[in-house]
Amino acid sequence: MLIQGLTGSVSVQLESLGDENAVGFSLSFDPVAVNFVGASLGSGGNAATLIVNAGQAGSGRLGFALALGTGNSFAAGTRELVKVTFRASAADQGKYSVMLTNQPVPCEVSDPAALRLAAGYVSGTITVNPLPSLSIGRSGESITLAWPLWATNFGLQAAEGGLPPAVPWTNLATVPVLTSNGTIVILPITATNRVYRLFQP
Repeated sequence: MLIQGLTGSVSVQLESLGDENAVGFSLSFDPVAVNFVGASLGSGGNAATLIVNAGQAGSGRLGFALALGTGNSFAAGTRELVKVTFRASAADQGKYSVMLTNQPVPCEVSDPAALRLAAGYVSGTITVNPLPSLSIGRSGESITLAWPLWATNFGLQAAEGGLPPAVPWTNLATVPVLTSNGTIVILPITATNRVYRLFQP
């Protein structure tokens, strides 16, 4: 999931059987909706060497090749190989396909002897959402702060007794309640003025 106008990462994962040494693949995406920012090894690929072909990124195509050292293989299980960072367009929102393709780098998996292994490939989807809005309401001696359910990677900050930048923002250590209508935090009304906002940690 990405937010309009902001950057976010997409993970490419390998369901490893334990005999894979090298992987090549390409990603095809909508360059109007998202722009390529960069790529790095994922948590499951940190021992590999990664080569990124971004020569066609402006046309929505990226190529990747990564390999472990001679004689090594990825451990069996789900491995995050690559994290690809995109910036979402400030104008577009919706769902956009990210497809595994053979251009500019063919989809291929090989073992430590450089022999090709049979593999299947599953494409994915990027969801671009608008910036979430924070609503506030009062119930007795408490206030209710709510924001969209999909914005689970956002937290709350408050500035107390004034307005930023004169007063700094402080992270609120709250545990939100998830409901069918959204994410909700209930706080007591304080004696001093408070300003609230959403932020991404």
